[in-house]
Amino acid sequence: MFRSSAPFESQFRWEVDRWVFRFRQRGAPVEVTRLERDRLVARHIQRTRTITRTWFAGVFAFCFLSAFAMPYVPSSWLAAGYFSTAILLGFGLRYWADQAVTLPLRRRLPVGEKLGFLGAWMMRAEVTSWPQLLLGFAAVIPASILVLTLPDAFSRVERWTGAAVVMLVGAMLMFMAALKLLIDWRERRRNAWRDDLEEARDLRVD
Repeated sequence: MFRSSAPFESQFRWEVDRWVFRFRQRGAPVEVTRLERDRLVARHIQRTRTITRTWFAGVFAFCFLSAFAMPYVPSSWLAAGYFSTAILLGFGLRYWADQAVTLPLRRRLPVGEKLGFLGAWMMRAEVTSWPQLLLGFAAVIPASILVLTLPDAFSRVERWTGAAVVMLVGAMLMFMAALKLLIDWRERRRNAWRDDLEEARDLRVD
């Protein structure tokens, strides 16, 4: 509910000589103009602010009605209704702000092919900053310590499930960090080649 607009904006990229839109950063590219990109990003930001207010209002309304229904409805039903309302309302509004905004673009004729598995991950790594990756590692390390020190009240299945989830997230972060290092190295090489080319062009034969 409270994400920034960076993931949405990263679907728009300058590729070769034009702006293109790739749905979820990996779909087939369709050509867009800079004006269309700016308008859709502004619409996304406006809808995100609207759904934040709507989500809080919906959850508050459910809690308000639950206070009157509590003597007549089991608490387990109210808890299930609360979480169902929050999740369904959040997903529905998020679709309205994220995917519905770009629906006209996804109906256009693509100008290229979809990205493969590695290409999609490299695209995500390119738009992910190092502070975001470090924040992910900062969350995984305490989680792994918590899983390793679970009390005996938890069963073996629960322990293995928690460990598997933490290991999966950690492996994804490590893979993303490796791709980020590769992308940074590639950019440094490109900049070095560009500087060498500019220096060679400036040479004059006397």
